[in-house]
Amino acid sequence: MFKEINRHKIVVRIKNPIKGIFSIPRGDAWLSIQKIWGMSEWIYKEFTEDAKKINAKNFLELEVFALRNISRTLSYIMHLYLLEGILRRMYKDMCILIKHYTNIKCEENTLELKSRKEEFENVKEFRHMVAAHTVYSTPRPKRGDCELTEAMSINSLLSYSWNAGNIQTFTLGEVEIISGKRESIRKMPTIKIFTLQKEMKSHFSKWKNMFLKKLKSIDSIIPIETESFKIEKVSN
Repeated sequence: MFKEINRHKIVVRIKNPIKGIFSIPRGDAWLSIQKIWGMSEWIYKEFTEDAKKINAKNFLELEVFALRNISRTLSYIMHLYLLEGILRRMYKDMCILIKHYTNIKCEENTLELKSRKEEFENVKEFRHMVAAHTVYSTPRPKRGDCELTEAMSINSLLSYSWNAGNIQTFTLGEVEIISGKRESIRKMPTIKIFTLQKEMKSHFSKWKNMFLKKLKSIDSIIPIETESFKIEKVSN
């Protein structure tokens, strides 16, 4: 997914006062996002292969499959959340460093960042409401959490569904609890690994393109060398 970012990275060699070398974007962060994305793809593959083997008429087999897939879904959400956070920090740092070492105006694209935030909102909300700690264990009254929100949160670990004849539509989060005319201000997102994986591929491809646009914009002025440092492209 993110290999192209590494192919377009730039390397800064500090000559003085203390010699050093680092890459833009940061190398260990890039390696981490590669591995985390690989982990999420592995979870998705495990789910799809498992779903193909299930006998939809065997209730006990379905129950065990459901347990496995609830676990996969929770893990999948946490991996995506990790990946998103690292990408945001990498992007911010990259813009700061490019601006510092090239004197080229390199501002974060706020419109793109807003779009990425909106695309990721359901994953973030499900992480906060269920996967990380549940609203039941850590309610946030300032956000409108009440006993109905807590009940939705904890029941999302118990409630699951799928369309008849298509177990790959396995869904968590289809929970809404109403008491009389009262309902929770915060709504529970629904999570389907099968469809979410396609959405996340598109989402993270857009992240990748945000990095490439910035890195390619300085191709024409690289290499740069001063008394203090040298910036150059490195072929991979």
